[in-house]
Amino acid sequence: MLLNLEEIMFIIEEVRSRSPAQCRLLDRLSDSRDFSITLPAVGSRAAKQKAYYRQQLLNKSVDINLPHI
Repeated sequence: MLLNLEEIMFIIEEVRSRSPAQCRLLDRLSDSRDFSITLPAVGSRAAKQKAYYRQQLLNKSVDINLPHI
């Protein structure tokens, strides 16, 4: 199941939180600026996971039940 940006923002808004991080996340999602960063070219487990998730995003095939690799 793929979700669009509005659906994702709605889900985040529905989470009860007193943390300011929720508001910052919603602000970033609603901002049109590009916040992309380059991924490290390291063979660590974290770098491999980031590359895997990035590829899912590029393929527009993000699974909401993201598996751990």
